[in-house]
Amino acid sequence: MLLSYSTLLPVLMAYAQLAKAEDYEIVGSFIFGRHNDREAKPATVLTPIGATNQYITGQFYRERYFGINSDGERNDTSSTLIKGLNDEGLFVDGQLYAEAISSNVILFSHYAFLQGLYPPTNLVKADYVDEVMAELANGTVVENPLDGYQYVKSNIQENATDAYIHIKGDVNCPSLTSATKKTMKSELWSTYSNESAEFLQSLYEYDFIKETFSESELTFTNSMNIYDELNVNTIHNATVAKEISEDVVRQVKVWSDLYQWTLSDKTINTNLTIGAQSLLGNMVTRLNTTKVKGTPFLTYYTGSFNTMFQLASILDLDQQDERFKTMPDYGCTYVFELLSDSNEDIFVRFSFQNGTSELGQEPTSYALFNSTDEIMPWDDFVTNAKNAGISGVSTWCDVCGYNDGSDTAMLDMCVPYSNLYESAKQLEAEGVNLSSIDIDSDDQDSGSNLTLADAGGIGAGVTIGVFIILGAAFFLFKKVRSRKQTSPVLPLAKEDADHTHSESSTVKSTA
Repeated sequence: MLLSYSTLLPVLMAYAQLAKAEDYEIVGSFIFGRHNDREAKPATVLTPIGATNQYITGQFYRERYFGINSDGERNDTSSTLIKGLNDEGLFVDGQLYAEAISSNVILFSHYAFLQGLYPPTNLVKADYVDEVMAELANGTVVENPLDGYQYVKSNIQENATDAYIHIKGDVNCPSLTSATKKTMKSELWSTYSNESAEFLQSLYEYDFIKETFSESELTFTNSMNIYDELNVNTIHNATVAKEISEDVVRQVKVWSDLYQWTLSDKTINTNLTIGAQSLLGNMVTRLNTTKVKGTPFLTYYTGSFNTMFQLASILDLDQQDERFKTMPDYGCTYVFELLSDSNEDIFVRFSFQNGTSELGQEPTSYALFNSTDEIMPWDDFVTNAKNAGISGVSTWCDVCGYNDGSDTAMLDMCVPYSNLYESAKQLEAEGVNLSSIDIDSDDQDSGSNLTLADAGGIGAGVTIGVFIILGAAFFLFKKVRSRKQTSPVLPLAKEDADHTHSESSTVKSTA
């Protein structure tokens, strides 16, 4: 039987893509993963099944990059091995860079993944035993506690600190908050609210819904929280799972997906994607470090689904597949692999693994930035990422609206980049004694008591408005001078609880 060209073409393309992929060697990888199964928001508990699935996901990437499966068997011929990683799968400082925020669910998901990536290992059988000084002078080899538990270094970021914006750049950002409020007042939002109203109101017939929400809360604006409650409780509550069908949950998810995508769509307002812009900028920095120095081979960040929605938007992934406009599964991963060809040229390949259910499959690759090729030259990736991303704290502060010093709630980390702070430094350099300004930091608008000598130094004819500006400048100058670096705090901080259960439903659904 003869096969038609149309029948053979997909097969030939698949073989061509496979052959093309095998022409490259993976030299590094940046993994951005979502947390796993947890209680309904505001969540502080990662469930046992969530921890288990994160562990399994970590095992998947252990096999992919180390070539070591869950039984401890190594495949030295795997095409996805990263040369340079410890061939026994032991944690070696410098080979991995890991980062997460101190919010419980995200932090615990982060650790569970790392436990799968670096599981307990029998040092007696490891060549690495001498380097960790496991052997005593009498020949006894002492194992780590917990059957050889590996202590993996990670960087945990506290809210409102410089590195926090790598993963949660959408928190504490007035520009994003403003864009969100504007979007929720738009005609498009009103249309979605009207179209969803009948169905969402019909949910009030269910006992669980009546116990959890008032009838007035069954709206499009609250659809993400409705879905979250249904999703969590149909997984963990037998009564709810019996009362509310999977079909009803799916219908609610349609509206909650639309809710989250609308608040993440760069075509509506680019400021809606500031969280992803900040992550992308830092990602380029991390990948470039691997490209230039050769290490770390692996970088792993753990975050929230809303950042993934935003990333899908700025990377134009929604143009490749509609599923990027829907809620990704618990534990899903966005993976950016550095590839090297025979000429040692560097490329980037993006792939998506949608949770534990897809771990038995090869990750699905997608073209970035509306490219036609799933493998993008490094220089093209950097150019596109710089256009779409935010690099550094100063740029983030500027984009978020902290640049002019007018916000009395300005974050400490943004003070040095504000215009008023720069003005204060200039005045001090010109001999103005800013410390002589008597200003109440709780009432900046009341003016300032500037000495006559300093007033003369500034020059005659200065209006009272300038004194007010000087007072504000001194306030910021004093604030940054007294700023102290805070250390990461592992328990759930109040600010982290707030960002998972905000006053408004706008940012309530961030984890």
